[in-house]
Amino acid sequence: MKTQKIDEPRTDMRQALLRDRMTTSLLLAVVLLAVMGALRPDKPLGMSPNAYWVEKISWRHCADMVIMGDSRSYMGISPAILNDHLEKLRILNFGFNGNGFNPEYFQAANEVLDPQSSHRAV
Repeated sequence: MKTQKIDEPRTDMRQALLRDRMTTSLLLAVVLLAVMGALRPDKPLGMSPNAYWVEKISWRHCADMVIMGDSRSYMGISPAILNDHLEKLRILNFGFNGNGFNPEYFQAANEVLDPQSSHRAV
């Protein structure tokens, strides 16, 4: 019986320590969730992907230069940087992911070019 009396205080201490750690962990989790919820933006920033693609394929007669190509052109060429060197041109990136060159794509790119422009380029 002496061993039971010696072990009982250890068991009580372990249970108290476990309760304390669980309470601390639970409170920390609640605080972190509250902070994450407060920092979450209410609305997505920028244009939705669907709206972006709809706008892009509806461009008509609005550019002097059109960049064509697949994802390498779409993601790798910036009209804003080109405008630093070609200041007076309206440049649009008409690249699409996984795109191949075909007559329909060339016709669509031609529709983006302004027919009145004297600097038309693809």
